[in-house]
Amino acid sequence: MVKDTKQLINFLEEDAIKDYDMMVSSVTQYKEDGNVLNEIISDLSATAEELTATLDNVSISINEISTTIEESTKATTNIAEMNLDVANAITDINSVMEGNKEISKRLEEMIEQVKY
Repeated sequence: MVKDTKQLINFLEEDAIKDYDMMVSSVTQYKEDGNVLNEIISDLSATAEELTATLDNVSISINEISTTIEESTKATTNIAEMNLDVANAITDINSVMEGNKEISKRLEEMIEQVKY
């Protein structure tokens, strides 16, 4: 029985304690790995928040550019309409000038008739 007790103590000291130490070491490593994973996830979360903020800013900028383009298009259309109005006014002035030329010619002809 002493022999069996010595074998049991020997088993506990050599095998069971080594296995227990190895298990404690594994648990410690899992804990450290968990901490590292937690840090990585926290960093990813912060990066995702920054990316979201950046995308929000890009979206705002695109909307502002769209508004500016729309306003520029309206201004360009307005300028084109004004140019058309000016062209029509010039056409009207040319017509009046042609009429004045005709009247001037007739007046000259009348003056020539009166002179002789």
